[in-house]
Amino acid sequence: TYTESSAASDVYKRQGLPFVEGITVAIRNNGKPVLVARYLADLVLFDCDSIACLSGTDRVLDGLGLGQGSQASVAIRLDGRPIISYWTNVDNGLKVYDCADVACTTGTARALEAGTMSATRVAVRADGRPLISYSISIGGGAKSLKLYSCSDANCTSGVGRVLDADGGSDSSISLPPASAPVIAYFSSGDRRADQLKFYECADADCASGSATVLTNTPNSPSGLSMVIRSDGKPAIAYYNPTSQVLKLYDCGSPDCRSGTSRDIDSDVNSGFGVDLAISPGRSAGDTLMMVYSRDTSGTNSSETELVLFSCSDPCSESSILSRNFALSNDLAIQPGASSR
Repeated sequence: TYTESSAASDVYKRQGLPFVEGITVAIRNNGKPVLVARYLADLVLFDCDSIACLSGTDRVLDGLGLGQGSQASVAIRLDGRPIISYWTNVDNGLKVYDCADVACTTGTARALEAGTMSATRVAVRADGRPLISYSISIGGGAKSLKLYSCSDANCTSGVGRVLDADGGSDSSISLPPASAPVIAYFSSGDRRADQLKFYECADADCASGSATVLTNTPNSPSGLSMVIRSDGKPAIAYYNPTSQVLKLYDCGSPDCRSGTSRDIDSDVNSGFGVDLAISPGRSAGDTLMMVYSRDTSGTNSSETELVLFSCSDPCSESSILSRNFALSNDLAIQPGASSR
């Protein structure tokens, strides 16, 4: 386990800040997971020694600032090196951590764009160049959805484009096989009512595209994650804070012009994020795997369950295959081996 100075821990305890936040996972070609999270005031990578991730090596990548930053996302490049997108309050902007080797023993923290960011997601194109979806504050509580297109595999430079001026609080990017990127996201803020939206890029660099409103959402939805099913249709999971329900939007076509919204877990109470993936090795339809956390008391973050959830098609509360729980972050290193 990664530890920091007791002085830093005491500050977090006094201010009621979570020690660990924003866990994200990617799976290497050998099946071993790589996890990245904010631990206290640092961005930390945990490199698993095995598929089960019962042990591994942790490394501090960058300083984030007290109680700020992260919302990181990790992806594995074509040569096996991880690349991490995140934002930091110290530098007030979007950054990537470019690992110099497969184990990420060293690397470069690189600033890409200034501003107040949130909800970064990184994916790697077939030519090795990363794409990063994120939201940026534009004043008055409003946010815009942006996409940063890296010019090379190390993301030494690139171009940030506004995709939707009314996009906002969260996003999730996927790269369908032999197709252009797609992004699920929320519109939010003062401009209009909250909506779950879907952006279909016209080309690999997403120089242009079109947005579709999927469904209206309650105030401040969160925890967005999207995967592409084996038939090419996206599935999008998110948390509804008004009804306190984890929901799934199942697209009826690859362009998601229609779909069905279903309740997945009606006992979430307070959600802290969700990650969604397809479980491999299934021959009869897809099995969706979800990992998310929920507050079991409604007020005390120390009573938090991390949930690993799987369901068969069509995914709903009635089709649950398994639901496993763990207190705090005890299970945090386990789901990645089977879920992404």
